[in-house]
Amino acid sequence: HDYAPVGYDGGLILSTASGKITNNASYDDWDIDISDISTAPILVDDTLVVGTQAGYIEGYEAGNGDRRWRHKVLEEAINGLAAGRNGIFATGKYNAIGGLLVGESMDARSHVESLLDSFVTAGEYGVDTSEARGHLARASEALYEGDYQDAIDAVDSGQAVLSEDLDIIESTREQIRTTRDQARQIAGQSNYDPAPILDQLNQSATALENRNPAEAKRLADEAAAEVSDTEAGYRNARTQISDLESTIAKARRDDIPLMNATGALNESRQAFNASEFGASGSTASEARGSLETRMQLIRQYRSERDEMETAMAQAEEQNIQIDEATNIRNKATSKFQDEEYRQARESMIQAVVTARETIETANKAQKHIDAAETFDPIAPFVTEMAQQLGSKSALERAKRAYEEGQYETALNEATTARDQQLQARFIIDGGVVTAIAGGAAAKRYDALSRVSELIADSTGDEDIEEL
Repeated sequence: HDYAPVGYDGGLILSTASGKITNNASYDDWDIDISDISTAPILVDDTLVVGTQAGYIEGYEAGNGDRRWRHKVLEEAINGLAAGRNGIFATGKYNAIGGLLVGESMDARSHVESLLDSFVTAGEYGVDTSEARGHLARASEALYEGDYQDAIDAVDSGQAVLSEDLDIIESTREQIRTTRDQARQIAGQSNYDPAPILDQLNQSATALENRNPAEAKRLADEAAAEVSDTEAGYRNARTQISDLESTIAKARRDDIPLMNATGALNESRQAFNASEFGASGSTASEARGSLETRMQLIRQYRSERDEMETAMAQAEEQNIQIDEATNIRNKATSKFQDEEYRQARESMIQAVVTARETIETANKAQKHIDAAETFDPIAPFVTEMAQQLGSKSALERAKRAYEEGQYETALNEATTARDQQLQARFIIDGGVVTAIAGGAAAKRYDALSRVSELIADSTGDEDIEEL
């Protein structure tokens, strides 16, 4: 390095005669280039100060390298700098001496120079500066007289006059630049032709040069909106095509019929290559949605089909007839073969439900039949009483219905047989309890004898009621 390093905040600021200045602090590295640097940098508080070949003293923030201010103090190259208590002093190549007062003076000078820069920009684009020129004159006079705050206030007033027009100009220039970059980036990644947009942006730039910022802004805004829409469509189309490709790969792994998905993918790619990004994205999106729906339906159908196979195996093992469920299953299979996947799934779900309900009803019926067949009460005459109430015939009907696969009827008849058996037990046991409660053992046996006679002799409803 050509100049002595400057220590700052635990690091070193290094500089060369070519204008390369670097802060090597590991936590906040930065570097800048000052092409016409003519002095070694000095540090004034937290500001790095250099002199230039054009006679300027420039101040940079030592923490990040941003320029804070720039003031011309000599009409010749500066070859030496020194910092005093109240100012920064410079010596020139031909022995001229100049400098700057620091503090309020420095701040006011920076404000005035910023207004001068705004005047230059405004003049380039034909902005009316007559009102702002009066504020600049007042600021210069206040600066000369040492009224630094008045100078700053005058500058602020001048900037306010120019700011609206300058903000439009600056934002339009920035929009032209960024929109150009966007259009070229899209063109670099696709077959998109940016020529019409670039031509419109050139027209916007020309309008600026011709001092017509309103027209320039209109053209730039239109171009930016179109490129933004194009970029959004481009990104969406890429995403939709990628998602469709991924979905097709999953469908192939799961042996799902692709139907028109591959054709839609090719159509979407062709539209993308033709820069028809909107059509490309919508085609791929619709195809992916249709394929994902079909995948879901088929997976659910297959799951229900497996459930049905399990139910059929269970029915066969228990010798249960599930003809209705089997018929529904066959219809579901036929619909699936006809590619009516939604109806196939619904039918297969119905088949499984019907099979499960049939098996459950058959098991309940068999349980009640078994209980009725093994009815063996301890108390005398209960079985005879149950038969008289009709339990035997109900049990026979239940068995016949079960053998015929009419499990709901079998369950109802078997339940009736069991109810009649329990009713008989209640009648007999009730008579015995009543006799005991009366306290006469003889009456108990008389009651049983009378019940026996009624069972033996009864032939009609009237006898049953007496019983």
